[in-house]
Amino acid sequence: MAEMYSIPLSVGDVVVAGSDGLWDNAFESEIISNAPVDSEDVQRAADSIAVLARQHASDDDFPSPYTREALSQGIDLPWWEKLVGASFKSGRLQLKQLTGGKMDDITVLVALVEAADPPAASDSSNAEAEGMEGAGSAAAAELQGPAEAAADNGLSSLESAPRNAGAAL
Repeated sequence: MAEMYSIPLSVGDVVVAGSDGLWDNAFESEIISNAPVDSEDVQRAADSIAVLARQHASDDDFPSPYTREALSQGIDLPWWEKLVGASFKSGRLQLKQLTGGKMDDITVLVALVEAADPPAASDSSNAEAEGMEGAGSAAAAELQGPAEAAADNGLSSLESAPRNAGAAL
């Protein structure tokens, strides 16, 4: 059963949702640095965040959120791989450590909350109950396999809404 959350939003807030392929391969600080600056920028933000996560996923030396969490849980390379990958750094022997991204599907949805017309009198109690303060612009990017543009992205419902766009790479 799905969990439901109600979070109050304000005009200008940015919401980023993504699959585990995003969160396993990109740090929050990197995602925030790619956030949209306005409603015309949401597609660029979704695409750049998805591409960043894909690059990290295929980088064997990147200390990803996934491998950092594994290390914190006591999961690391076998001792013989640590020795084989050992190197000298600053005159000290450095054993190889678990690094690398996690190849997975990567889906990113970016939404920017914008001001909306006030709801009609009959809808006002409904809107307040739902905590809706505004409408927004949204964009999605999905990576499944090599990063190449796809003409039919399967997100046509997003394409038909104003200032919404979808892309699959």
